[in-house]
Formats: sequence, structure tokens, C-alpha cells
Amino acid sequence: TFAIEAFEVTNFQYRHCVEVGSCEEPMATNTIGIDDYYANPTYDDYPVVNVTHEMAAAYCKYHERRLPTEIEWERAAAGPGTHEGDKRPWPVPEYTIDVNQCAGKLYDINLKVCNGRSSPVAVGVSTQDVVQEGDDPGARIHDLTGNVSEWVDGFYRLDLTCKEALPAACDC
Repeated sequence: TFAIEAFEVTNFQYRHCVEVGSCEEPMATNTIGIDDYYANPTYDDYPVVNVTHEMAAAYCKYHERRLPTEIEWERAAAGPGTHEGDKRPWPVPEYTIDVNQCAGKLYDINLKVCNGRSSPVAVGVSTQDVVQEGDDPGARIHDLTGNVSEWVDGFYRLDLTCKEALPAACDC
């Protein structure tokens, strides 16, 4: 059992952590196509970028949380399937969407190949980049496919599910 945040960390949220002295400023304050990204209130609800793994872990620690393990993140993105064939190929509600085939289909997923955008968008605005977890309509996880990359604690391991025992010498 684990919990995962429903939304990416925003510039506003991260700035608060910096202001109270628990986090470091991002390595850069701009992003692709936006010079004044981090400190500009226009982008308060956009995901923070240019943070290292250590900075992301410090943010989590400030909130008495932790980064999800890679396996937990994969579980959230792939759904509750316990076998490789049961997993979602992409963390989107319409499993027939093939993100590899985004070009020209104009999916509402913030990947350049899907919608032409190369800069981040506000957190949680995509209508198709959402995972519904369980029957509770409020249990939705946003932006696992697009927008910005997420940090995890651990490394990717092919064909691993939460139902399998981890190898004794696993660094995943």
C-alpha cells in the first residue's frame, strides 16, 4: 500500500518550500520558450522544473513524505493489473489511445508530438492525461504521461509487478 500525489508540484508550492528554507532554488528559473517561468505568478500553477533528484527529495521530506519508488510510480501509471498483459500501455483513461501515434490526432496530452506544445502547461488541465484509481471520482492522478518528467526513488526494471517478490539484491 502506498499513496501518490494527484498533481505535480507547482512553482508556487516549491517556492514556499524555498522561502521557509527547506528547499534550494531550482538550478534555472526559465524553461523552453518562457524566460521568467519560476518566479512569475502567471506560472504559479505550472509544474516546477530544473530541480535535481536531491531537491525533489528535500521537498518531499519538508512535507513529511517521500518520492515514490519507481515500482510505485509504474503501478500508478499502469493500473492495478498484476500481470504484464493487464497493465495499461499509457496512463490515460481511454486505453485505446496510442501515444506513439499522437501526431495528427490532437490528443489532450501535453506531449509535443500530441499537441505541438513544447513548454509545460498548468498542472492538471489535460482531460486525457488522467488515471482514475478505483471507483472514487476524486481519486485521479494527473499528468503521468505528459507535461514534465517526475523524479522517483529507484530504477526501472522490466516486467516487474507489485505482486512479485523483489530479488534479494534488488536496487530498484
